[in-house]
Amino acid sequence: RAAAEHTDPEAVVIDEERSTVYLADPAMSLDVGAIAKGYAAQRVCDSARARGVESLLLSVGGNVCAIGSRLGADDPWPVGVENPFPGEGGYLHTLRIAGQNLVTSGSYQRNFTSLKGEFYHHLLKPNTGYPANNTLRSVTIICEDGTMADCLSTAMFVLGESQALSYWRSYGGFEMVLITDDN
Repeated sequence: RAAAEHTDPEAVVIDEERSTVYLADPAMSLDVGAIAKGYAAQRVCDSARARGVESLLLSVGGNVCAIGSRLGADDPWPVGVENPFPGEGGYLHTLRIAGQNLVTSGSYQRNFTSLKGEFYHHLLKPNTGYPANNTLRSVTIICEDGTMADCLSTAMFVLGESQALSYWRSYGGFEMVLITDDN
């Protein structure tokens, strides 16, 4: 509860000229985990494109960047999306991408159950500091920018099914797969 009082986005001061970030609230800390892998994957793919790479599939722990399609093939890269249901393992489905990024966020990753049997995961609601408690198990985003895909996968998960669909219908610009508790 105390930490939730220190989540004001206005306290994050970005100085583009100096390429620095300052936190106006000394009790606040900044965790870029919701975008870091997507940003890193995007930078690697941008660098590869600049060097003339025409076919590449890069996976950085749930963040996938595809340049072109499979070498020697005219079809997109197949990317398996992990099954988010405990004990079932494997892939729930396979999506195909070419020249796009695919990012999945889910409650089945980085979680624990307390001694009291309460389930906690790493996708937190900013207004409470507690895990987003909704019907979603995972959110997969496909779009051209890896950083944006990473941001959107986390944000859509936290919003929940109905708000995520509403956001997608209003703004678009990406594809989305929502896996709910009832599959």
